[in-house]
Order: sequence, then C-alpha cells, then structure tokens
Amino acid sequence: NVFGVVGATLSSVSVHVANLLRLFQLPQISYASTTPKLSEPSFEYFARTVPSDSNQARAIVDILQHLNFTYVNTIYSH
Repeated sequence: NVFGVVGATLSSVSVHVANLLRLFQLPQISYASTTPKLSEPSFEYFARTVPSDSNQARAIVDILQHLNFTYVNTIYSH
C-alpha cells in the first residue's frame, strides 16, 4: 500500500505528480518545490517543507523594509 509520496525536487515535476496523486487522494510532500501554483486550492493533497517563492520574496522585502535598506544588490551565478 502507498500512503503518500515524498518529492519531487523540481516544481514542474511536483505539479504533474500532484495532479496524478489527486486522482487517488494520495498526499505528496516536497522538500524543494517552491512554485506558488502548488498553493492553489486544487492541490489539496500537496504539502511542502519550504516556503513558496511568493512568500519567500515577501518575507525578504519585509526584512529589508524593517531594516530601512534603501539599496540592495543581487548576485547570481549559474
């Protein structure tokens, strides 16, 4: 018997897996999927252990405002 699924890492994969698992009412928990799409009510069997991108961005902005930052640099490397 399957009681639930852990994963996937990629949000795009989690969306597809969640759509399939919803048919069987099986829960899914992800440790890395951050797309806000997975917060929609249609993904009622999906849970995550990390914040969605939109919540994380809002938290960063709140911290920067609280600390009265007026200038922020972002460095990205791929």
